[in-house]
Parts: sequence; structure tokens; C-alpha cells
Amino acid sequence: MKHLTPQQFIALLEGTPDAASRTHLDSCDACRDEVAELQTITSAVSASAIVPEPSPLFWNHFTARVRESVAIEPMVAPSWWRGMWRPLAGIGVALACVALVVLVRVANVPEAGDLLSTQASSTGDTLDASGTFVAQLASGASWEELQHIAPTTSDGAADMISSLTPAERDAFVRLLKSRPEGVE
Repeated sequence: MKHLTPQQFIALLEGTPDAASRTHLDSCDACRDEVAELQTITSAVSASAIVPEPSPLFWNHFTARVRESVAIEPMVAPSWWRGMWRPLAGIGVALACVALVVLVRVANVPEAGDLLSTQASSTGDTLDASGTFVAQLASGASWEELQHIAPTTSDGAADMISSLTPAERDAFVRLLKSRPEGVE
């Protein structure tokens, strides 16, 4: 025999059972006992849930007590950093902006730019952005510093070829042989 489902028990407690539930309840002692127990629990909960309305004076007294407690409570002074972090952050941002402007001005040497434009116009060459950057870096260095960084050799191509591995030399020879005639 199949007993009632929890939904059917709820419908019985609420007074809206279907016909099948009523018929089953008439023939099943276990379900009838379960419904009786649930009704006892429901009525006990309903009786204990009744809360009397407070006196009309309750809210007036309650708000007065809250005001007195708040007035007695000492105010905690905010810590020093809470009032100072915004001005300090503003000063920090302003100093960072000034430092950025100074760095940009120091890095942008006007003599190097003038020298570069004069060289480019006299030779007819145009420099791209990377060439301009390298020329500006090199214009600030002395001849001795440039020789130390990139020393000149009598035959740079021979030095480069001699530094190749045998496999790289073979690949280089094949590349040279595969070039079309007349192309240098």
C-alpha cells in the first residue's frame, strides 16, 4: 500500500485535500496517526507564535533610551592617517608628474635633435624612429666610448664570416650560389 506524500499531508493540514487522499486516510491507520500528530504540532506552534502587541508607550520609551545610550557613548577620534591620506596622495601624484616632466626634458637633448636633422638633410637620408633613437644615443657619447662599444675592424665582413660555424658557412655559400646573376 502506498502512503500519502508530504504534499498530500500539507493539503490535508490546510484543509484542501483531494478525493484520493481522503479515501486513503479513511483506510490507513498510519497516515491517520501521522495527520493527527502533525495537527497537534501545528496547533502548538500556532499557539506559541501569538505575540502580544507592545504598549503604545513602548516606542517612545525605546527611542528615548537609544538617544541616551548614544549620548553617553564616547566618540572615537579618527586615526590621523584617515584625514591625511588624501592630501598626501595628491602631493605624491603631483611630485610624480613633476619628476616625469623633468625626466622627459633631460632625455630630450635639443642639440642631438638639431645635429641629427642637419646630418639627415645634408646627406639626403631620412631616418626612421629607431634610427633617430640610436643617433640620439650615439650623439651624446664620445668617440672613445663609441670605439669601446663597437670597435671598427679593417674587414668587418671577413670577421663575421670567420665567426660562422661550418654548417652556417655551408648555408651561406648555398645562399650566395642561389642568387640570380647580376644581383649584388
